[in-house]
Amino acid sequence: MTQGLVFYPDRCKDDCTDCINACKKEYGIALLTLTPSKIIVSCHQCESPYCMNVCKTQAITKEKGIVKVNPELCVGCQFCLGACPYGGMYFLESKAVKCQMCEDKEEGPLCVAACKEKALQVVDVPSEAMKKVKLQAQRVLNLGEDLICFVNIIEEGRH
Repeated sequence: MTQGLVFYPDRCKDDCTDCINACKKEYGIALLTLTPSKIIVSCHQCESPYCMNVCKTQAITKEKGIVKVNPELCVGCQFCLGACPYGGMYFLESKAVKCQMCEDKEEGPLCVAACKEKALQVVDVPSEAMKKVKLQAQRVLNLGEDLICFVNIIEEGRH
């Protein structure tokens, strides 16, 4: 089943940064940010990632819907940072880093686990719903075969 990361801005408390802090504690940098207008800025796991296309060392790959950076191959040229239209690439210790959906964590993304208000959730999306979702491109960013990311606009009860 396809999964998506959903953000419900109505549930997010103005002074809460638990999701950001959980990421920062684990990885040494917050791989997502929350704008004052409550828009999550993070990697969108693009279907055809610009960051991957400009990486001259092939340090950026895509596996099972997740765009990954191999730090062993990254030379720190920062082309990927300039290529990402969503601000989802970061630079730490002379290497590119980005959200990889905490794929190595059994419990899933740490930002989701840290959110007491359940403003961030990973949800299963039935394949029939995916057909409808893909038709609404202005509301959804397609992340490939395995993941999609709903961008701040999903109404309650629509998932």
